[in-house]
Amino acid sequence: MVESNITTSSSTVVSTQMDSSSPYYLHPSDSPAKNKVGFIDGTNKSPEITSTDFNLWSRCNDMVTFWLLNSLSRDISDSVIYSKSAEDLWNDLEARGKDKVVKSVQNERLIQFLMGLNDAYVSIKSNIIMMSPLPSVSQAYALLIQDEKQREVFVQSHFPNNS
Repeated sequence: MVESNITTSSSTVVSTQMDSSSPYYLHPSDSPAKNKVGFIDGTNKSPEITSTDFNLWSRCNDMVTFWLLNSLSRDISDSVIYSKSAEDLWNDLEARGKDKVVKSVQNERLIQFLMGLNDAYVSIKSNIIMMSPLPSVSQAYALLIQDEKQREVFVQSHFPNNS
């Protein structure tokens, strides 16, 4: 148990004791993550605003949010700074990470698809690879079909059948 003093709005000092294993306990020498994972995984939900624990929860949530924001690059930090809670911030970062992984896998599949094409498609392959952002495999396939049809029209118009 750790004893602390809390000053109320009427300037009276109230002595309280808090268990050091409590998720709301903050000690200056603690590592940032000690007993605080619940603030990002949602197990330490915000109590009602009228609860006596709300101020303790809010203080710890703000600290965890601060720790998370300080571990991010400035660009990313600026885009998530207005998150309502450490849990919301974490979920936003997690979703961004999943989106990047999905896009990376899609790009890898596209490159494999393009590398499997024969030399007749070298020009369209180069054009697709130069696109930003890279298209999906199905979009690239549609572009290849379009290019192939244009080639057929060109060949038919320049070399008509004599049948």
